Amino acid sequence: MQIAVFYFLLFLAQGILIPYLPPYFYSLRFSGAQVSTVTALLPLLTIFVLPCWGYMADRTGRPASVLKLAAAGAALAFLPLLGLTGFTAVAAVYALYALSAPAVQSLTDTLALSEAQRLGTHYGRLRLWGSVGFILSSLGFAYLLRAGLDRKYTVVFAAGALVLYAVFAQFLRPVQVAGPRQAPRLADVRSLLAQPRLLAFLGAGLIHWTAMQSYYFSFAIHLDKLGVPPQYVGWGLTLGVCAEISVMWTFRALLRRLPLFALLTLAFVGTSLRWYVVSTASSGPVLAVTQLFHGLSFGAFYVGSLGYLEQTVPERQRATGWALFSSVVFGCGGILGNKLFGYMLDHGGAAAGFRVSCVLELLAPLPLWLAFWLQRLAARRAQH
Repeated sequence: MQIAVFYFLLFLAQGILIPYLPPYFYSLRFSGAQVSTVTALLPLLTIFVLPCWGYMADRTGRPASVLKLAAAGAALAFLPLLGLTGFTAVAAVYALYALSAPAVQSLTDTLALSEAQRLGTHYGRLRLWGSVGFILSSLGFAYLLRAGLDRKYTVVFAAGALVLYAVFAQFLRPVQVAGPRQAPRLADVRSLLAQPRLLAFLGAGLIHWTAMQSYYFSFAIHLDKLGVPPQYVGWGLTLGVCAEISVMWTFRALLRRLPLFALLTLAFVGTSLRWYVVSTASSGPVLAVTQLFHGLSFGAFYVGSLGYLEQTVPERQRATGWALFSSVVFGCGGILGNKLFGYMLDHGGAAAGFRVSCVLELLAPLPLWLAFWLQRLAARRAQH
């Protein structure tokens, strides 16, 4: 269960970094465009560095060792932010952090899939401990802000959490990948990119994740501008992650009632409704309760995407396949979303950004249905 503990520590850090780092940069008097430029560095570099980390893990057959290196690199690179406030310096250091940080969760997911198979359990039941860590840190930090803690301590708490998970990572034992193993070749990577159904699925994820950046980038800023007390940011995050945990825990049962593509379609449509409510509501309790849709927006989407890749990507290419997904969806989607909602924050306001997200989510089912149709077509051809 080392992976479950590591997820917990990893998301202790993410519970501060994801919701509170953009408002911290905003408090340094960065413009919306500058905040989006800094935060876009992580998804931008994800596109280039994550396939390298994933390929290294598959090629060496030692994903745990590669994870140790990535975790230590991320923690050490983040530490200089403790003393920096200028835009150029902050951007440069955050770029160094982004060279390693994307690999940590991706490699942890790779190890968790193999560990879940070994233990005879479901990936979601290991991953949910990360959600527990996220709740504790995001809600706890919200109450510290409510009590008057200066936002400059955002990087202090985040740095402490990063060091904690980097130290624990060094004690992770190797995880045995089930089944015969063959190191991947570059031709195998090209073969993944040659699958139309996979490309269509990546397109659906890209649109969804672009829309999701309105939440990660500007939810806390939006509530602050509405005059909503900061604890409702924490409670919104907490309720969202609780819903995420529930979906992860019951995902197998959900799949017995709904096909995967129907469940993902429901996730996109439900998320569109979520952004509509966020863009129109001004009540702290209403805005917090609406985040229960995060169970669909992230929980169903994330675990469902892993399930889809398990079905379509050979196990010896597992880390490479997930890295490709993360590069396209989390990398490209993160860049597009950060730049889009940074622009919206400066020129239309956060509420207008959420309205744009509402429309984008309704486009995501189109490439998803294309992927479903191509999968059925391939299955029919295989039968003849």
